[in-house]
Amino acid sequence: MILAPQAKREIAAEPGRYEGEGLAKAGQIIGWIWVALMVAAFLIILVAIFIVAAATESDSSFESLALLAR
Repeated sequence: MILAPQAKREIAAEPGRYEGEGLAKAGQIIGWIWVALMVAAFLIILVAIFIVAAATESDSSFESLALLAR
């Protein structure tokens, strides 16, 4: 993802010497897909943490209400 633009520039500058523009493009696309998947996984983990925290907090507040009712 980071080196692909440089590779494409080098290939364009000397097309007879270098080949593999398609491989550079594929590497860049796979890199962006990987970044998108990592961001999605991070967001899913954050949402799961907030859900667990909210569930734990609501359980403890119910316990405190039960203690107050006694």
